[in-house]
Amino acid sequence: MFWGLKREEASRAIAIVNTNPVFVALLAIPILGEYLSTVQWLALFLVIIGGTLISLKRSIASNIFGFSRYTPVLIGSSVCWGIAHIAAKYALEDLPLPTVFAIQQLGISLVLICVTKKKAWSELRSSMRQTDTCVLMIIGEAILPYIAIFLGLMAINIGPVALVTSLLATRPMFVFLLASILSIKRLRIMDEPMTKGTLTTKMISISMIVVGVTGLTTW
Repeated sequence: MFWGLKREEASRAIAIVNTNPVFVALLAIPILGEYLSTVQWLALFLVIIGGTLISLKRSIASNIFGFSRYTPVLIGSSVCWGIAHIAAKYALEDLPLPTVFAIQQLGISLVLICVTKKKAWSELRSSMRQTDTCVLMIIGEAILPYIAIFLGLMAINIGPVALVTSLLATRPMFVFLLASILSIKRLRIMDEPMTKGTLTTKMISISMIVVGVTGLTTW
């Protein structure tokens, strides 16, 4: 997901990642013996169409629409997130919430440490000397993600994982709105395309994904 976010627009990347309920549903049919109703199949195709639309980008050179080279990476992230939600639900049946949260974060930390290049640490120290970067890193990476993950696990522990997944699937809409606001000329904190066609395509695609996921996981 981080790899995809680095190379793709945030609103596109998060929308693709949040198609994970589709893979959960498809895996549940052969593995768990579950079946999908007619409404769920329609919702599934709606998510697929929305994910496909937001993955397409117009080539500047040839003016032809095509998939980004990083789309498979984001789809892989989506599959992993879907499986992770199911695994967390099973783990929470036998382990307390703080323990599952701690193990999850330890696993993430170990993986990131292993794949981080040595020069990244010096780059991090250098960038953290800048006040605005330091504040954004602390709030955006050291505080908010942990609160969000802990609350997500708490929701999975309390209620049905399908309902939690459908609520979490609304994230692309918030990311799209925030990224659009931060990309306006007056702020220019982000640099996402602000053309009428791009914004319309993203809005339609993300709406299809959110509606489709909600229908897929609540019917």
